[in-house]
Amino acid sequence: MCLLTVCSLYKFIRKVKQYRLFREDIRYFSINHLTMKHIILLLFFCMACLGQRKSHLTAYRLIDEVVDGPCSIKGYVKYLPNFKSYVTAESDDQELINTLLDIKKKARRGKSREFYCEERTLGGETIHQMFVISGSVTDTLYIDKDNKWIIFPDQRKAYLDKDQKFKKAFTGIMKEFIEYDFQAAIRAEYYVDERDSIPIGALSYKGLSAVSFLNNFKANAENYLLVKTDSAYGDIKEIFVRGTDSITFYKNQVEITLSDPNTGWLIDMIKPGDSESKLVEKFPASTRVKMIYRMRFEDIKRMYYYIVTLKNNKGSIAYFIKDNKIDRIKVYID
Repeated sequence: MCLLTVCSLYKFIRKVKQYRLFREDIRYFSINHLTMKHIILLLFFCMACLGQRKSHLTAYRLIDEVVDGPCSIKGYVKYLPNFKSYVTAESDDQELINTLLDIKKKARRGKSREFYCEERTLGGETIHQMFVISGSVTDTLYIDKDNKWIIFPDQRKAYLDKDQKFKKAFTGIMKEFIEYDFQAAIRAEYYVDERDSIPIGALSYKGLSAVSFLNNFKANAENYLLVKTDSAYGDIKEIFVRGTDSITFYKNQVEITLSDPNTGWLIDMIKPGDSESKLVEKFPASTRVKMIYRMRFEDIKRMYYYIVTLKNNKGSIAYFIKDNKIDRIKVYID
């Protein structure tokens, strides 16, 4: 469209030249100079128009409902944005966005049923998914947990997507997002019996066992600096830091945070910076499911963690992964 306009403008100016409507001495300036100026301005205008015509898709999935919480994912996003009950994904795929808009437009032709869910009202059915379109076009699709019903909450109606057009519309990372088993990741946090475990003796600092090191911490920790603590820290007694690493002494627990591979700590011969594959080989049960701690699916795919327990209820170890490497390790000793 823009190119056609530019061509039309150029043809018009050439006609003006042919009819010699301007004096010879100003024709060069009027025609050639202004032609280039207007074409450039028109091209910028067209580029701006094309940019404005793009839309953006933000998808939300409710993965961990709160007791007596909102019945709609919209309520969680609006009133509980930091509760981490939902995850998000984003896309600029214009074809996908147009397909979703078309699906919503034609949804009312299918089989319908009553669906009750009002904002800030307890009870009713739950809307687990929301697809928000912004930009040149603004609209929202509400979808059930199983991607079968297109919901119109204001009308208290849900329409069956008989041919699964909604689910089939997605490809790539957005397809992964709507099919990802987030519930497995949540369950993995609670089913401790399905984790690998190691003895506390497998933890060491510069060849010294972790227990011996911590029991005589102040004598051994020549490179750790005490961070001043006060009542604001709750049950924390003391915090010591060394670069990006830290050791926190609680009343009934010690927390060790490791991110520097060169401080001398080894957790069953594993340290920050090691490959994720080393963990997978050593701990097949614990690494079966990736546990999530981010809200954006784009981050979840590359940042997650695994938990290994310490035998005899001595505590646990969390290995945080980033881009297939161990980014940091947190050790909790009871």
